[in-house]
Amino acid sequence: MSPLRNGALAVLAAWGVGCKPAVEAPAPGPLQVGVATVALDVPVGQSMGGYSRHLGTSEQGSPYAAKFPASVCVHSTPTARALALTDGLTRVVLVRVDECLTVSSLRFHAEAILRDRGLDARLVVFSTHTHAGPSRFFRPILGDGSSGFDAAAQAMDSFDPEAEERLATSIADAAQGALGSVKPASVGAASVDASDFNHDRRCENDDLYGPDYRDRQMTVVRFDEVDADGKPVRPLAGLLHYAMHGTTLGSDNLLFSTDSPGAMELYASDAVGVPLLYVQGTAGDVSPASGPLGHSGFQAIERIGRLASVRAADAFQRAAPPPRPAQAKLQLYEPAIDLSHARLGYAQGEFLAYGGVGCMLGAENCPPVPNLPKDVICLPLGRRGFNQATVVALRLEGVLFAALPGEPSTAIGARVREAVGAVDGVSTLLTVGYAQDHFGYILEADDWLRGGYEPTVSPWGWKFGPFMVARMGEAVAALGKPTPELAKPEALLAPRRTPTDSAAVPAVESSPADLDRLATAVLRFHGGDPGLGTPEVALEHEEGGSFVPVMASPTRRLVNGPEVVLRYQAMPTQVADPGAASRDHLWTAEWETVPDSPLGRYRLVATGKAQRGGTAAPYTLTGGTFTLAPARTCGALASAAVDASGLLKVEVRFPPNPSVSGVGGQVANYRLRDAQSSPNAGALATGGTGSADVTLPDASHQMVSLHYDAGARAHLAQVSTQSGTYSIHLAPGAFADGSGNVNGAAVDVQATR
Repeated sequence: MSPLRNGALAVLAAWGVGCKPAVEAPAPGPLQVGVATVALDVPVGQSMGGYSRHLGTSEQGSPYAAKFPASVCVHSTPTARALALTDGLTRVVLVRVDECLTVSSLRFHAEAILRDRGLDARLVVFSTHTHAGPSRFFRPILGDGSSGFDAAAQAMDSFDPEAEERLATSIADAAQGALGSVKPASVGAASVDASDFNHDRRCENDDLYGPDYRDRQMTVVRFDEVDADGKPVRPLAGLLHYAMHGTTLGSDNLLFSTDSPGAMELYASDAVGVPLLYVQGTAGDVSPASGPLGHSGFQAIERIGRLASVRAADAFQRAAPPPRPAQAKLQLYEPAIDLSHARLGYAQGEFLAYGGVGCMLGAENCPPVPNLPKDVICLPLGRRGFNQATVVALRLEGVLFAALPGEPSTAIGARVREAVGAVDGVSTLLTVGYAQDHFGYILEADDWLRGGYEPTVSPWGWKFGPFMVARMGEAVAALGKPTPELAKPEALLAPRRTPTDSAAVPAVESSPADLDRLATAVLRFHGGDPGLGTPEVALEHEEGGSFVPVMASPTRRLVNGPEVVLRYQAMPTQVADPGAASRDHLWTAEWETVPDSPLGRYRLVATGKAQRGGTAAPYTLTGGTFTLAPARTCGALASAAVDASGLLKVEVRFPPNPSVSGVGGQVANYRLRDAQSSPNAGALATGGTGSADVTLPDASHQMVSLHYDAGARAHLAQVSTQSGTYSIHLAPGAFADGSGNVNGAAVDVQATR
């Protein structure tokens, strides 16, 4: 029998007529949970989705990119992370994918792969909505007529069946790993305020909902492994639900990155000690908050991740589960929803027959000017062969997930809560976006008619949002019923491209030299074609005479990143010689150190595959050892103040580190050094002590010892109370922070009272 509840169970339950005895439907068992993570099989060179990108003059090209620029680097490895849930009857796997969006063809393709492997499970696939993830898996959505205009390709590059096949296989691999690792578990949930990390990006609806309207909550659903008596014994995994676009990086970025949602997941997982899955919420009108201090790019991503991890850890602690029930409450209902002009409630001629894009393009008004339906003009879309949507209602004990196929606004989340209403035994309702498929932005009717960017990418018009909310309410009401069979798009065959040979034998070209903190260690090596897989680069630290990976904890998705950035260069480039059968595949791994990077001896180790003479083989390349020493740049910037009581306050800072990134993958200062200081002000040296010679306003001298005060975020000392100018001098080496960094040069600063 299929592990999914189906119509057969209903037949068995009702079978009690004539002389045949009644047959009881099987009862669910206790909950079991498994988790697994795999790297997405995405070659460096594949274009990225989410923005409309344009080819630049320096484009190197790639067989895996078409109309968009080729990616050239990896900041953080995109992955699929799966959470398997089963009660013995129902088997569901939630799969989080580091993509801008997901589509039904990916989900159905992955399910087919699982069936071919003898596994039967319903997948609920949702994306983090990073705009620095892979593209080319969105099948064409053509405009009406013979123009050949592909609406999907405007943000996702043109469709490539190989990209779909690679991604679907990765999703299936993650699901299979999770199904194979299930353990008895219990579940709990808790929420915290996380309003510091997102902001309302849609001003057009301020008259409807007020300014700064957004979901500010972060909710953590926690799973603990239980003993034979059902008592929780240790954390196992979790879900992190939050609303935030993955748009910290701009359209000129050419590095694969999980962006801010991925950083939130990564550092929160580190903080709680088990893998979490980022579950995107009502992010349709919500962007990541850059913070008040001017962090940008990769530093802003790390800042959000590190600060949000504190909130996530708090919620995780408070979500400690109760003992596991003997019978799990695990229910899923996913109806098939045929989309059509009439089904959505449009009268004849009221809206385009097959939907449209670019609706009210240019109608961006803040304060808004409401549009009337009769004034709406869109680029019409043509008839599609597959035009079915789904919503997913998934109940897990006291948690209810309402998953929608697109980008729901904050208000849509509120309408879902109203449509669902109170459900007996449910204390937590989470609206999930970007799940199973993508039909653009999901807005309320009045909001859609306010114009702005979002309606231009909402092809079914102003009635789509209310229609989908109503379908979600019906799905929740149907929980416990057999979920129907769904129509599936046509399967496409996808022969893989033939990778090129490596012109050079895999080898290390150059290794890092000894360096001080704040410098960057660089390993360059000749490897293989990206189509064979992205190399993994492990940073290893010497401990007890042996080298061990620094970032190999169970919560790390992969060793690549975000601390180690990986770049790629092919010679000749694809542009220079598209048909070359052999290239020099040169890879560069960069580890940028920060003020508290542990001291000692390190090495970088690369593993991957390379092809020579048409045969692919694995390689392992170990770079030379190098020593990381304390920074000697404490005090490159400094300031001082003296108050009326004679309290001297000295801020000792490292050099400024403004983030640098751009076209071509040129990146510098990508690590966060100090979340509480502007990069232009330089990271603050914290902890430690210093010895200073203070020249007082009367020209006398006073030697003082500076001690760090965490509350003041400065080094303090008591001096005499005089009016005038104080001159503070720290001789070279007179200051050392709490991590052992020193001032290699003299520091001279003045303060006036």
